[in-house]
Amino acid sequence: MSSDATRWAWLQSGIKSTSKLVLLSLADRAGETHECYPSIGRLCQDTCLDRKTVIGSLRALCDCGLISDTGKKVGRTGQIIVYQLIGVDSRNQDDEFEEVNSTKTGTVPKPEQFRFSDETVPFFPDNSPVFPTKESQKRDTEPNIEPNIEPKKESKNINNRKSESRADFENAFSIYPKRKGDNPKEKAFKAWSARLKEGFTANEMVSGVHRYFAYCQAEGNIGTQYIKQAATFFGPDKAFLESWEVIQTSPSSSTPYKNSAFGKQPTTRPIYTYPGGDADAIDSTAIEVFDAQARL
Repeated sequence: MSSDATRWAWLQSGIKSTSKLVLLSLADRAGETHECYPSIGRLCQDTCLDRKTVIGSLRALCDCGLISDTGKKVGRTGQIIVYQLIGVDSRNQDDEFEEVNSTKTGTVPKPEQFRFSDETVPFFPDNSPVFPTKESQKRDTEPNIEPNIEPKKESKNINNRKSESRADFENAFSIYPKRKGDNPKEKAFKAWSARLKEGFTANEMVSGVHRYFAYCQAEGNIGTQYIKQAATFFGPDKAFLESWEVIQTSPSSSTPYKNSAFGKQPTTRPIYTYPGGDADAIDSTAIEVFDAQARL
């Protein structure tokens, strides 16, 4: 690599950008004699140009007199052309020091220019008062230690509530009246969870299951298809809030028989139950109406 050839290539103007890219690649691979012999494939890889554009650029550089074909060929196949860079000026030591000491704005000494200097670069230890370490550098070099954040207790409470909800459901489902047909358990649990989110408590739903079981047992519906599915019972209709009261009817202790067109028929009367009253407290007017109807 020749720094003189590279500097010379950068100073060329009046050529296409693609041709200058190819020229810079040639200069980057030139030796002390300013000869280079990169292959077409290598030039394509260096410049990111296609093969046709690279060949056209080489021809254009030859036509404008910046490079020339030396007639030599190298490579394993002997087909790679050796090009000569034309017009490259070699700089001596005095020119390099003159450029370094120049007062022109923007002049920056290059690394290779210091090889002729006897001066040594002064060494300053770390945290020297001459060049103290900046706070920003300390922040960049300090290890980034992330704080150890303990999991919040709220997540534990949520898990506990979920486990308690599941246990309450399992208890309610175990005492739910058996039915003929399907009774999907997980579907019922989803309905149960939805009611809990709406603000209903597990005790309300368990109490509803107890009332419903007593009602179905009194009606003789346990084990039949008339039992609601648990998902329906805990569903949006909220059947667990119903009273499910059992209305009992029984014949009188002394069953009178009345004559009718169909012979003697037993006369029965319902037991009227009043809140806070006696189950045998019967309205006399209602009995007279009932007996009159039985004689017809």
